Amino acid sequence: MTSSNRQGWLNPQIESPRRAMTRSQLMDRILEMNPTATPKFLGGFTESSLAHYLEHLCVISEPHLPWVRRGIAPAIVRHEARG
Repeated sequence: MTSSNRQGWLNPQIESPRRAMTRSQLMDRILEMNPTATPKFLGGFTESSLAHYLEHLCVISEPHLPWVRRGIAPAIVRHEARG
């Protein structure tokens, strides 16, 4: 297990493609995932930085499970002043 995957939170499918991708492929994939980025802007970063950013985009694009409140405590608690 790699150091970045040590905690087990990264999907191996996310981590492995970035190692084999060229700079151009990294930039193309980033532009697909983040259409507000521009090639000129991305061109100022190292290949390693682009790979790291692509990994970040992949992680945040994974579906998340919604948080569900357990029946331990009510969602809203009201306190009245004693008077």
